[in-house]
Amino acid sequence: MAIFQDIDTTDGGDTREEGFQKADANWAILEAILSGETTKILVGGGVGSAPVLTTATGTGSPVRATSPTLVTPVLGAATGTSLVLSGALSAASVTTDTLIEKTGGAGITADGVKLKDGGALVITGGTNTFNVTNGTASLDVAAGCAVDINGNLTVGGALTSSGTVTLAGGTNTINVASGTASLDIATAKTVNIDDNLTITNGLTVNGGYAGTLAYAASGKTVTVSGSVTLNENIVTVIGKHDVWIPAKLMHINGTDGADEVLLDTANEHNAVAVIAFDTTTQEWADFEVMLPGTWNSSVNLTAHVIWSHPVTAANYGVYFGLSRKGFADGEHLDANIKGTGFGSTTDTGGNTDYIYISPAITMAYNTGDATTGELLHFRLTRDPTQGTDTLGVDARVHGVYLYYTTSTGVDP
Repeated sequence: MAIFQDIDTTDGGDTREEGFQKADANWAILEAILSGETTKILVGGGVGSAPVLTTATGTGSPVRATSPTLVTPVLGAATGTSLVLSGALSAASVTTDTLIEKTGGAGITADGVKLKDGGALVITGGTNTFNVTNGTASLDVAAGCAVDINGNLTVGGALTSSGTVTLAGGTNTINVASGTASLDIATAKTVNIDDNLTITNGLTVNGGYAGTLAYAASGKTVTVSGSVTLNENIVTVIGKHDVWIPAKLMHINGTDGADEVLLDTANEHNAVAVIAFDTTTQEWADFEVMLPGTWNSSVNLTAHVIWSHPVTAANYGVYFGLSRKGFADGEHLDANIKGTGFGSTTDTGGNTDYIYISPAITMAYNTGDATTGELLHFRLTRDPTQGTDTLGVDARVHGVYLYYTTSTGVDP
């Protein structure tokens, strides 16, 4: 496109020197551009064809009628170890549903990940790790949401949850230690302890039996170095309990009763109250017990007989039997007790004036024999007619060690 054209004086027929003059077809375009034209734009043009100035409409930069074809750029060599994308990574620059790490990578590392309200962060696959560390970093879980933890949870500060924290794996640990860290259990929830529990600053139970402190590990201990405060109902340990019935609390009758004897030991003259059972005639001694309301009457009662014997040359076997019956409110006392809930054992003595503890007597549970809330009447016997009873002298009973089982922690 020519803006100026060459003028030859010989062609002009005059004596003027050669020079240039405006090419009228294009000069007006150039003048408009140089004068800062703002209402017109160049349209068209090409080889052998000049563009045309056309009045523009609207404001702002001109927009092509069709989208241009973009050519894939060639990236230059990286500086350092990577090409860096500066500025924010937003929907305006990158749109994707999945962010995938490079092949063989160890994960995607970011200085921060912010989810919009209602968004979700889902970590799937095999073994996943979610670390919330350094400074005041925290994991805030919205109300009504749940954090499911399938491994160990270690909390160095405070763990606060208005929803649910679920530990669903095999062996899980919650460490509550150091400073003022605490574990707050909601009403009617349960803490199950399968190992030793050590409390150094006291144990407070505020809700009666609405909250449960369950301790089920066999052979473990609960140690409280401070005080134990129970603000409502009386709480007892669930499981097996014992009660000691000494001979002096037993009673005999004049029909088939044994003998009440007060021993005076030979050297130290210790006074020992015993019930002496005969070597030829079956005799009985009675005692009564009122067990607590937490007693589970469907579990068998057991007992050990504590006994001794005077001097004898041989044959030290003795047969003991124990039966029991419960008496409810308004029930007559004159009932057969000898055959109800009966259990027996055989023990062997040997040394004069030595204490022996018999093997356990199990009184089998029978529906109607005795239930919680009833007065239990027991009858203890020695039966010398049994083949295992060979002791040729009196069997002296010092007392009975009775065992019962509770099923609840609070007396009804």
